[in-house]
Amino acid sequence: MPEICEKSEICIEHKFEYNESNKFADVAYLKYGKIIQIYEIYQTHKTKEKDRPEPWFECNAVDIIELSKKEDNDLEITCVRDKNCDECIYMENLKINDLEKWVRIKLGQDYKNPEHDKLEYDKLSDEEKREYRIPHERLDFSAHNCYGDGGCHNCSGGNGIESCNDGLYEHNKKVCDIFVDDLNTNRIVVYSRKGSITGYIISNKNFDRYDYWNNNYWSDGSSGIESTLKLPYLYAKYYVGEGTVDIFKDLIVHSLHPFSFKTPIL
Repeated sequence: MPEICEKSEICIEHKFEYNESNKFADVAYLKYGKIIQIYEIYQTHKTKEKDRPEPWFECNAVDIIELSKKEDNDLEITCVRDKNCDECIYMENLKINDLEKWVRIKLGQDYKNPEHDKLEYDKLSDEEKREYRIPHERLDFSAHNCYGDGGCHNCSGGNGIESCNDGLYEHNKKVCDIFVDDLNTNRIVVYSRKGSITGYIISNKNFDRYDYWNNNYWSDGSSGIESTLKLPYLYAKYYVGEGTVDIFKDLIVHSLHPFSFKTPIL
């Protein structure tokens, strides 16, 4: 779902015209008064495919009720449409045939909003155009060192002491979570240190058992380059010079295809 901004509205039972008849969307996301996405909630009867413009999603009412009971700020609702939309089919094919472009689109580096033509995109102001662009997501490599008291997560393996680089953990976790549904039941965790990244593939089972984003599980070596994670992992690689796209391409390929995993002993 797009982020909420000053120009967006969330409307319940939104009336609109489609295929020459009046329709009502359970929930609609509007921006500048135009429908961006539609969300239908079903209990007994699903919405007919011909009655909604793309992109739209349908969710099971029972799933939503169960999710509402969880004490979690980052809930995920599964779309239960019987038919994959054109965008989903395109992305699945792209993932197989052009992984680099697929990664770039997932990160927001190659995006074209389908509403541009309808809204006369070229006539919008620069500020309005920016509202329709997805920000490019990139890993933060932390090219600078911390000259504090040795408590930085990324420079000295600290113990949660606030410092200049602490925000990298939260930022990089957010970027890794973009691919949470694409990794064949695995997860990606990365650690940044002075311009380099160490990437790990973690099994879902172990990821649920431990807090991999807690720096207390990170063991730094004398040089930092040989640093390793003190928890089980399936694959690890040290990246220096590679960009965000190349790093995720490598991690995704190794997550999706069998290979000899390295699992350290606790």
